[in-house]
Amino acid sequence: MKLRKAAIILVCLILMFSFASCSLNPDNGDNGFTESIQAEESNVSSEGTSDTSSETPGSSPTQVEYKSKDTNSEYDENECTIITLSDNATAITGTGAEISGNTVTITKSGYYVLRGTLTDGQIIVNCESGTVRLVLDGASVSCSHSAPLYDINGDIVLILAEGSENSFSDAASYVFEEGADEPSACIYAKDDIAINGSGKLTVTGNYNNGIQSKDTLKITGGSVNVTAVNNGLKGKDYVAVSDGIINVNAAGDGIKSDNETDEGMGIIQLDGGAITVTAGDDGVQAYGNIILNGGSLSITAAGGDIYAYGTSVTIKSSGAFSKTSTVSQKGMKAVNGIYVTGGEYNITTNDDAVHSDNKIYINGGNFTITAGSDGIYAADTLTIDDGTFNIFTGEGSAAAPVRSGKSNNGGGFTRSDRQNNGSSGTTTGSVSGEIADSCKAIKSGSSLKISGGTFVIDAYDDAVHSDGSVTISGGNFSIKSGDDGIHGNDNVTISGGIITIEKSYEGVESSTIDISGGVIDITASDDGINASDGTGAGTVGSPGKGNSALYIRISGGEIVINASADGIDSNGNMFLDGGYIYVVGSSDPESAIDADGTITVSGGTVVGIGSTGHMEAPTASSTQPTLMIIFSSEQASGTMIKLTDEKGNVIFEGTSEKAFQSYFFTDPALVKGKSYTLYADGKEKATITLTTAITICSETGGTVSSNGGTGGGGPGGGPGRR
Repeated sequence: MKLRKAAIILVCLILMFSFASCSLNPDNGDNGFTESIQAEESNVSSEGTSDTSSETPGSSPTQVEYKSKDTNSEYDENECTIITLSDNATAITGTGAEISGNTVTITKSGYYVLRGTLTDGQIIVNCESGTVRLVLDGASVSCSHSAPLYDINGDIVLILAEGSENSFSDAASYVFEEGADEPSACIYAKDDIAINGSGKLTVTGNYNNGIQSKDTLKITGGSVNVTAVNNGLKGKDYVAVSDGIINVNAAGDGIKSDNETDEGMGIIQLDGGAITVTAGDDGVQAYGNIILNGGSLSITAAGGDIYAYGTSVTIKSSGAFSKTSTVSQKGMKAVNGIYVTGGEYNITTNDDAVHSDNKIYINGGNFTITAGSDGIYAADTLTIDDGTFNIFTGEGSAAAPVRSGKSNNGGGFTRSDRQNNGSSGTTTGSVSGEIADSCKAIKSGSSLKISGGTFVIDAYDDAVHSDGSVTISGGNFSIKSGDDGIHGNDNVTISGGIITIEKSYEGVESSTIDISGGVIDITASDDGINASDGTGAGTVGSPGKGNSALYIRISGGEIVINASADGIDSNGNMFLDGGYIYVVGSSDPESAIDADGTITVSGGTVVGIGSTGHMEAPTASSTQPTLMIIFSSEQASGTMIKLTDEKGNVIFEGTSEKAFQSYFFTDPALVKGKSYTLYADGKEKATITLTTAITICSETGGTVSSNGGTGGGGPGGGPGRR
């Protein structure tokens, strides 16, 4: 408390001294408005650190703060030094500046109004202390040998006067003193630059960069147009924009911050304004953090877009952000993290659209993505809690290779040498075409978690993919995939959400699959749900000999599957514990329910219609009865199946949309020792008594083996409901 009081007293003394020293007294070297606080040096919020390696999802790195000197554009011309520019006839009214030929040198802090034209001249700022405020009110300066505005020492603020048009341009080459390499931009400062006001500033950097600060660059107002042969806007410690209309056309990077050595620096932060960037290289490049809190950003880049080589990319906005790229580069890239909590993002790129070498956290925003490679990719964890996503990858699912035969790769079709693809392998069937790169819509190299959001995906490759685990607890998904709809190398866990997989090779695939909730509708050209580790482990047609490490466990949810191979297929074991499952399998040798290990039934409603090929019976240790009917011949599509209890109550009723020959049914309403009547197209076929936990019979009630049917039937029909 004593320290705080002492600090307050010190500040008051400083304020008193400042008020006394900022008058228009020629002896103190100041001019213009009295500064309320002369030393406003705090640049970055002290909250947090730039090290995001230990951040939890949603945490925000250090952010830039704006001070009054950055935003205040008011001035009283009567208290300013007036500099009227004119070739060999520049006039100065006031103190703090001097003229030598066509070079104006400002050596004292204060306000200076610049008007007029220098066709070959220079404005130099060399102030040992304080801030120099340059009011640009119709100033035009060109220089044939150096930067037309060169800040050697001292912070500068460029105030763009209302209604004014101002311009600075340099030549294609500079003349340096021996051993020197500065300046290197049309407007160049060794200290801080701030730009505000409501006027217009046009900067043409023919030598190198447009506007550059070796410390910080802030823009809080005005209309700023920059053309440069290299970088457009560059601030070593950070570039921050809170307002204004900014247009950058750069042959190099559009907006850049490259401090990679100082903790918490190398930041690009956008809090407002309307920014348009056309870049021959990266649109926005930061060696530290990219923090987007508002405004609008439109980027056209020949070589990528948002790169963060240091800590993280943080996107937190209600603004509109869009990007168009025509070369194979990433839309947004960070070495560490990308954090999104809102905004509009339109990204078109031949490479990954949103890419992090570490982690991504998204909790809002509207994304429209067209990507030649992955739509959203995180090498480590990827977490999505909210947002709207419309993602198109590769050439879409319609252009994916046409496959036949069973896959043994855990991911579909043949690929080339995509590193960290997570789905490498081959197929035993035929493949037409080849993927030369990963074209997944949403991909994680470690853990992928989705708890909310709306997703419309048309992917050439997997739609939702993780090299580790996938966890979905919410969200609304509409998926078309040229490969798997949802794929996790290690595990897929689904506990909620509405998931519609309209097109896929395999709907859901992983080594282990746990489904406890959600509404899931799958259409697959191979298996609907498949437990596989990508090695082809398990013995086809030999129940009980599967890989015990692989499993499918369904304990809840509502699942409808229409598959051209097995409806639900485990190369290991299968546990049916709850939920509602309606499965349409395929023709021989596939089936509705198939496991190379054991099938254990303890709850839920399961209806499986298909062929007799791989149809497996649950284990006798199952606690809920199962009825399996193998028809003597194929039943035509449109056949209505009904099952009633002893009182005539309908247990199940449904009309097939395809031909079928086998019927798998389990439901809590089935009771061992009770009898049930089977109807086909309204005709009573048989009354069947469940004498054991597993009852396998023909449509007339005769006993058959689970693999002893005549086979040959096609996939069965549409879902029925109790």
